[in-house]
Amino acid sequence: MLSFHHIFKTWQNKVSGYIALTDFMKQKYIEGGFPAHKIAVRPLYIHPDPGYKQGEKKYALYAGRLTVEKGLPFLLNAWKHLDEKIPLKIIGDGKLRDYVIEESSQMDEVEYHDWTSHEELLKLIAEARFFIFPSQWYEGFGRVILEAFLRRVPLIATDLGATGNIIEHRRTRKRWK
Repeated sequence: MLSFHHIFKTWQNKVSGYIALTDFMKQKYIEGGFPAHKIAVRPLYIHPDPGYKQGEKKYALYAGRLTVEKGLPFLLNAWKHLDEKIPLKIIGDGKLRDYVIEESSQMDEVEYHDWTSHEELLKLIAEARFFIFPSQWYEGFGRVILEAFLRRVPLIATDLGATGNIIEHRRTRKRWK
């Protein structure tokens, strides 16, 4: 299928436009042969805006799929080596659920919780000291990053792929063009 569309230049001649969530994504599309002039960058947005809410700032938070590529082994290994024991809440489900339950049972400062409602997640984000985004692969645009921005919660994230376009070092809000 891909060979057919490559030969007949479907992506160049039959599609009027593409949307990329970040400049990094746009560059990857261009590297893949998509015409640059047809790619517009339009980041995610959240409507309605949940608004800024100050929380108690008592723990670090990870919320997302529990898989290797999302960085759970990396995160839990790093947590074992912290000098200061910071409480960590992990919210989510996935292939590494049993691994996360086992690892968190061996660390007093780590709590695991299944998925929760979106309203409860926003409350947990607001109460976090910081949000952790340890992804080990290229992400499109993690919605939880935007939700942390809106709640003015600092982020700790891997500088990989689009995440580096979204997050500026020592700033929690990026001004979009």
